Amino acid sequence: MVAVSDFITDVQTVSGVQEEARPSPVLRLVSFVFGVSFIIAGIGLWMVPGLFMDDSVVMTKMVLSVLLCAGGVGMAQISVERQYQEFHFDRRYQQVYMVEAPSYGTVKVLKVVDYDDIAKVDVTESNIVLIGHMGQNLASVPLKGKQARNEVIEQLRSSPILA
Repeated sequence: MVAVSDFITDVQTVSGVQEEARPSPVLRLVSFVFGVSFIIAGIGLWMVPGLFMDDSVVMTKMVLSVLLCAGGVGMAQISVERQYQEFHFDRRYQQVYMVEAPSYGTVKVLKVVDYDDIAKVDVTESNIVLIGHMGQNLASVPLKGKQARNEVIEQLRSSPILA
């Protein structure tokens, strides 16, 4: 993921960031169990026989099953921990920020690279690499799919990074 911003506030280094609050393993386990239970209940609601299948009964079953499945997916997502990295191109300060965004907590700036230090930007199918004047790898971020690659190329064309 790549974003162009005019201003980034609260720039922090990795060593200066305090440990963020994450859900405890017990809470993650309980939310996963309840999430799966809600999904099974939403599907299982259609297994219950009725004396008559009137329009209102079918509509009530449908609404309840949709609510249960949606709630189950939401509860199950609490237990999944995601973490991704991305570049932010800051035109105001002529810098590229490599940031890490966890599921919970604050976004951390891992690395800051000035536009002047970048000699080449290599965009492949799987990642974007900032290469310095001596050929060293300044920073790299994995890309997720062809759409992300096209987005990166579009952002690079519109930014003065290699001007």
